Amino acid sequence: MPEEERLRELFMEYLELDESLLLPEMSFDELAVDSLTLLELLTAIENEFDLELDDEAFGACNDLGEMSDMILAKIRG
Repeated sequence: MPEEERLRELFMEYLELDESLLLPEMSFDELAVDSLTLLELLTAIENEFDLELDDEAFGACNDLGEMSDMILAKIRG
């Protein structure tokens, strides 16, 4: 499964989103995502892709697009 597709699935699962709401410009405030949920998502992504992500960089992402870009860049080295 391509990384983008698996990442989308993790976003939908942990953020409890329908795919129609999974838009790059959606901010975490708009989605009413709390810090605990983001931490669970971070852990799931690290485990899924065998990565270690910087908590500060992860937390600095303002929307799904920024987060996705940061994660995919890390996956692809």
